[in-house]
Amino acid sequence: MRKKGVKWKCVVWKGVEWKSVEWKGVEWKGVEWKSVEWKGVEWKGVEWKGVEWKGVEWKSVEWKGVEWKGVEWKGVEWKGVEWKGVMWKSVEWKGVV
Repeated sequence: MRKKGVKWKCVVWKGVEWKSVEWKGVEWKGVEWKSVEWKGVEWKGVEWKGVEWKGVEWKSVEWKGVEWKGVEWKGVEWKGVEWKGVMWKSVEWKGVV
């Protein structure tokens, strides 16, 4: 998955399960996180490699066997994003570009 020039505003994460997620050589640059809430999030078998959190851009990120359940995205902007083998369940997209 590749995310360029992505802005995260008022993002709510509720009852999200992360399983077998691999983060390799991920750089977080120029990304804006505002009013982000993490509720009842489970991280299982997650690997973070060479990750930088700096205001934040997503480049060359791989999502494999990831399940998204009861996730709410509000006022999120998506540009040039690639999703491969991702499962979305009960997801609400509000004001997404």
